[in-house]
Amino acid sequence: AGQSFENFKESLEKVSVLDPDHISLYALQVEEGTPLARQVEEGLRLPSDEQTADEYNFAQMFLAERGYDQYEVSNFSKPGFACHHNWNIWRGEDYWGFGISAVGTVQGVRHGHRDDLMEYIRQVPQGRQGLLVKEVLSETVKAWERILLHFRTKDGVSQEELEAYVRS
Repeated sequence: AGQSFENFKESLEKVSVLDPDHISLYALQVEEGTPLARQVEEGLRLPSDEQTADEYNFAQMFLAERGYDQYEVSNFSKPGFACHHNWNIWRGEDYWGFGISAVGTVQGVRHGHRDDLMEYIRQVPQGRQGLLVKEVLSETVKAWERILLHFRTKDGVSQEELEAYVRS
């Protein structure tokens, strides 16, 4: 909040000097009930949608010029350094989630951990049964989620995938 376009460019330039293998770039999201949400309610100005779009477009160009591949909406990496965990999620493969607020999906069952820290701590002695909320995913839900998640990637969704989903 309060960041100018010039501040954004400067931050990205400083990060690029460090030459990391992977960069995640997310737009600020104001969550209800947070101190930031209260500050916004009290008049703190956030960047406009236009400024955010300009910053994003600049980042795409800037990072591409420095050898980063944008393999997903918010993720850029040097060749060979895309995040395997993220790719598993976007391909509909199994992934585990551990700890407060974590979510995972294994063998068609989504599991989630509580997001209330004190409740989570109270449930720990009961083992994973007390910690996990489970949901069995139908084939339709899994197929729909795969399509939605593929839209996040540079590969997108093929006509075949869409047609297969519609036929199912």
